[in-house]
Amino acid sequence: MRLHMPRSLMSVIVAMLLLAMPSPVVAQGGPCAGNGTLEDSGQQLGSLQGVSVALGDLDLDGDLDAFVVTNSNQPNLIYTNDGSGTFSDSGQVIGFINGTCVALGDIDGDGDLDAVVACSAEPNRIYRNLGGMQGGVVGTFGDTGQALGNSFSYGIKLGDLDGDGDLDAFVANVSSQPNRIYTNDGNGGFTDSGQLLGNSDSVSVALGDLDGDGDLDAFIANSGAANRVFTNNGGSQGG
Repeated sequence: MRLHMPRSLMSVIVAMLLLAMPSPVVAQGGPCAGNGTLEDSGQQLGSLQGVSVALGDLDLDGDLDAFVVTNSNQPNLIYTNDGSGTFSDSGQVIGFINGTCVALGDIDGDGDLDAVVACSAEPNRIYRNLGGMQGGVVGTFGDTGQALGNSFSYGIKLGDLDGDGDLDAFVANVSSQPNRIYTNDGNGGFTDSGQLLGNSDSVSVALGDLDGDGDLDAFIANSGAANRVFTNNGGSQGG
């Protein structure tokens, strides 16, 4: 006799397995032992036109490194942390693009952090960490050759928007271009979902479960109109 497991129970089991898997470290807020007083460390890192930065353990040595996006067709740069907060230029020259924003995440499921860079007036770019199952040196990045869209993108966030266990990309666009979602095939290959989500000069996006139904929604900051909220039709929405 064939036994049928309820879908609700199967979803719980899958969620528990995903939570049990190790994941690379991305910087986020939390409790600390500091007293809130900051001082200049004296470090001067680069002289290019940096416009965005994301922190994450790019080389898997247990501390937070920096991925810096530059504009005006300057290369993106990676600064590695020695563990004490002192940074060194990794020497990598990653693309010559008009970058505006970067999001870090394990887009191909191999246990290290990759980078998705939003660009202005040219396609967005995907840079894969060549460690893990890629067989290269962890912390070294290569262009996947993917060119996502051709809009003026100013904000990007990664999150599992379709509930299939991998990281998708929500891109916020300006110049009356619609915001877009690119879905991940699980191996770091992205496809335009075809959704056109507003066109009000969106400059930033945040993802989170805004309605408590178990999936990610989007809060959009706009410079040309009122800010907008887009709810995900999955979860208890029944989509």
